Amino acid sequence: MNKKIAFISLNVDSIGYATNSYPMKNDPAFKIAIPRIEKILDKYNAKMSAFVIGKDLEDDSNIDVLKKLIERGHEIGNHSYSHYQNFAFLKDDVQSREIEDTHNLIKKKLNYDSKGFIAPGWNSNSFTIKKLVDLNYSYDHSLAPSPLMFLAMLKMLLNYVFNYFSKKKVAHTYNIKDLFSRKDYARMFFGKQKPYPVKNSYFKSKDKKIWVIPLPTKYKLSYWMTLEYVFPKFLVNFIFKLVATRSEQFYLLIHPADFLDNNDFNNLEKTPNLERINIDVEYKLNIFENRLKQLISYGYEVKTFISQYG
Repeated sequence: MNKKIAFISLNVDSIGYATNSYPMKNDPAFKIAIPRIEKILDKYNAKMSAFVIGKDLEDDSNIDVLKKLIERGHEIGNHSYSHYQNFAFLKDDVQSREIEDTHNLIKKKLNYDSKGFIAPGWNSNSFTIKKLVDLNYSYDHSLAPSPLMFLAMLKMLLNYVFNYFSKKKVAHTYNIKDLFSRKDYARMFFGKQKPYPVKNSYFKSKDKKIWVIPLPTKYKLSYWMTLEYVFPKFLVNFIFKLVATRSEQFYLLIHPADFLDNNDFNNLEKTPNLERINIDVEYKLNIFENRLKQLISYGYEVKTFISQYG
């Protein structure tokens, strides 16, 4: 029997991005969150795939952290240059630059060939696939085949409204129009739930040019770590166990905000647009480690995406 495979997908949505001040020197996402993640992964001899925003690569303090990740066997992937929430609605030439500029920066700054991509908020379209094929990428994991995405969008809408009326000076990193500017609504209901090959769109093709790796989903229920701070604990436990025990592959999607709290910030002009930043970091670290231990107990081997799909 083939061993189950799990991947750790770190979408490095930086504090610089969350405060509209990227690139930020010594960004806590790089300097604090990533070492905390590594410390846990090292306990289980596990590696992760970290997907970076291109703008953050303009600061050498962030580059130093990523170089060390590469040296220790982790993967670096592409998460676009600016992290536009309406990524699929960008004009083709703009989306092309968003992908290629980050690809080139990863090569120039890190001497590393990125082969994996994830769009901001999984918001991608057929042109995304075509561009990745042109750049000789091995895989894309921007497919979220679950109506739970509507709840995520609703939560972001509520956060936007709350922040608008808040007395705190909260950074605005998206607007309402961009939040709902998507071309993947049909894929939320009808998208495939297992990795599959494609050629120039999100339709399966025997003439494989690139792999599409969907968000872990069963019966249209998906899990990613943000759910831990959205739904009641019993419901998140149910979704995680349902998906993890009934899948052969699983990727655990995490963000720096899952490993930081307010004590990690000093002298920021604006409050980061990250509602879960108010939750105690020790609680969040325990959640991540417990989920990782569960995956291992279910028989998963933790690998990087590129080691499986390269």
